[in-house]
Amino acid sequence: GNSVVPRYITLWCERNEGTGGECSMADGERVVEDLQQTSPWAIEALAKPNAAIYRSGREQYSGPVISQDPTGRWQFRLRLDSNGFFSAETLHAVSRLREAIALRTFTFALSPGQGYIIDNWRYLHGRLTFSGERVMLRTLIK
Repeated sequence: GNSVVPRYITLWCERNEGTGGECSMADGERVVEDLQQTSPWAIEALAKPNAAIYRSGREQYSGPVISQDPTGRWQFRLRLDSNGFFSAETLHAVSRLREAIALRTFTFALSPGQGYIIDNWRYLHGRLTFSGERVMLRTLIK
């Protein structure tokens, strides 16, 4: 089924004894605004009901990459790893979306004792590759 997307996510660094692994984030609302100005066709393609399929363990999501809630707020369901699959007509829009995200992305490192809380419905988030030992504690708040 389509699981509920947590509204907030916290990430807390307990231990970080390695290299890399910086957090990366982009404001999804700004990304959509950019696409509305430069590539409105991409928003249309990404909002189609069959745009994407994501698998994670037993969970599967099938639906749009972006959608608007009843208040007009944009929401993303985006996976850019090997568990994300896109329809042929969506692939070009995903490429354009990646470019728009890159322009709005910022990165930062978390040291032990540091963390963040984000609005998961608004911010796109991930991490860069890392090597070594680290312990990160994550909380999902629905």
